[in-house]
Amino acid sequence: MNLQMLLLFIVKSGNAHTINEYITWRFSHMVKKGNTVKIMRKESYWYQDTGKVVKVETDIKYPVLVRFSKETYSGVNNNSFAEDEVVVVS
Repeated sequence: MNLQMLLLFIVKSGNAHTINEYITWRFSHMVKKGNTVKIMRKESYWYQDTGKVVKVETDIKYPVLVRFSKETYSGVNNNSFAEDEVVVVS
C-alpha cells in the first residue's frame, strides 16, 4: 500500500468514510496465491500476458512468483515480479 495513493484517493473522493473504502478496495485487489494476473513490466517476455501466482513472499524486491503456460526461448515458464508490476485479473 502506498501512502501517496491513499492520500490521493482521500482528496479526490472528499468523503469521510473513504479510508475504510480504500482499505476494502486495496485488500480485494491484493495479489494472492492462485490469482490470475496480467504482467505490466514492459521488459518482460510475458508483457501483457497472463499467468497464475504460485507464491507471494514478503520483504523482498520481487515477491510475486508467477507461472505461465508459455515458455521463453530457453525453456523458462516462471518469473518473479513486484506487486506493482502485476494486475489481478481473477
